[in-house]
Amino acid sequence: MFPRKDLVHSFILGRRRRLLVLFLCAYRLLACLCQQTYFVPDEYWQAPEVAHRMAYGYGYLTWEWRQGIRSYAMPFVMSLLYDIARALSLDNGDVLELIPKLWSGSIAILTDLAMVELARKLFGVEVAFNAILCQVSSCFFFYCMSRSLVNSVEACLITSILALWPWSGLKDKPAGSMVALSWLMAVCFLIRPTSVAMLLPLLCRGAVALRAAAARREVHRHLVGSITSFLIAAAVIIGIDSYFYGRFVLSAWNFFYFNAVQGGGSIYGSHVWWWYFSEGIPTLLMTSIPLVFYGMRKRFHRELLECVIVTTVMHSLLAHKEFRFLLPIVPVCMCFAGAGLHELSKSPRLWLLASVGLLATNLAPALYLSLVHQRGVVDVVRWLRHDDVTSVLFLMPCHSTPFYSVLHRNISLTFLDCSPPPHRPSDPLDRSCLTSPELDEADRFFQSPQTFLECAFDGDRTARVLPSHIVMFANLEEQVEGFFDFSSLHAQERDLPYTHSVRVKDIQDDQGFWQE
Repeated sequence: MFPRKDLVHSFILGRRRRLLVLFLCAYRLLACLCQQTYFVPDEYWQAPEVAHRMAYGYGYLTWEWRQGIRSYAMPFVMSLLYDIARALSLDNGDVLELIPKLWSGSIAILTDLAMVELARKLFGVEVAFNAILCQVSSCFFFYCMSRSLVNSVEACLITSILALWPWSGLKDKPAGSMVALSWLMAVCFLIRPTSVAMLLPLLCRGAVALRAAAARREVHRHLVGSITSFLIAAAVIIGIDSYFYGRFVLSAWNFFYFNAVQGGGSIYGSHVWWWYFSEGIPTLLMTSIPLVFYGMRKRFHRELLECVIVTTVMHSLLAHKEFRFLLPIVPVCMCFAGAGLHELSKSPRLWLLASVGLLATNLAPALYLSLVHQRGVVDVVRWLRHDDVTSVLFLMPCHSTPFYSVLHRNISLTFLDCSPPPHRPSDPLDRSCLTSPELDEADRFFQSPQTFLECAFDGDRTARVLPSHIVMFANLEEQVEGFFDFSSLHAQERDLPYTHSVRVKDIQDDQGFWQE
């Protein structure tokens, strides 16, 4: 049955609020520890890998970091955490792999608390209680928010901004909260420029309201303070980026120009314009979709709905689309879902059925995706961390595995490059007999694996020597066994819960390990 009204108020506003915070801390930290699988390359290559290089002097920087497209703000903070671990003599591979997870768990906790505050302000305490139940049940939020992605930070910042937004006007708004709001907006816009879409409707409405009330001294004071705070925060982020790039850089503009003006994101794949409506949003919300629409109908909120619609439409105009790009709309949708679930509380049995249904249909796939699906490419790097390895060649699609941030060993690691044409390496592996320069290394390899390897490691034409270990997917072994002569290697099966077969070949010791 639905909890008593006084109990709900106690958890959201009263003496039991501490219990809610402790529960969210325990739950989100457990969720981040459950992330043993691989979702997208950015969770390793765009934050932990960069931070590892900043803290330890070695780590791989993808081409975006050489062109000033990414902001150093998030890796900088993470590198400080690495420095603390090193100062405490805790900087072994296992701990360094754990630090980004704890960072992401903390971000998820802050997002939960901000969402509760947003739902309480706009819809009331009972809806806030139901909203956090919906968000805790969310499969995609469990799976994606607990990863070290800039999208997770973006979702946290936007939800916090919405929670601090002066929905009822500036009259009773403390000056301190407006300063915090300005700082959050500056950081959000500069580390993830596409976040402007989420706040654009509110900014437009706010501009109209400020113009109408421009003569009021109080409004003028708030406006001047907010603009000043915004500019100071922006200067801090730009300063961090310029310092680590070694030159003045506006990474937000470079990111916007590359993705929105040049359409450069399409090199990583493209989808039809309606993809977010047909696949994106259904995947993000899953079985909470009926509650979201029911809540929108019962507790209609135009401004909040405009944020969701504008964000989805503007991202739909870009060719490259990913589920995680819409992560910031999930907390807002959970507010509406909470409103819908609260309406069902008029029938305690129906409310209980809907709540149990949400948990059952979301947490089971969340645990599978977090613990099993695409786990092999992560565990193989952990295995290499503890084996006698001197050099590794990854014969896989580029960025298929974590790199130095998980391995934490300063050895030679080589993978098949897939940078866009202007940023490709000047010394590709198959340079001695390069026949298709219009293709990247990864495409050339998979076009003819045997020929590529003969070209890359031909002693008569190149000084390259074979690495101590080769990592590949099992379905590739037959295509390259003629070059490596795997028939003489010993294979040992390991009982690990992989969904993709990953082969590790020890070339020096004539051993082969394969895991499925």
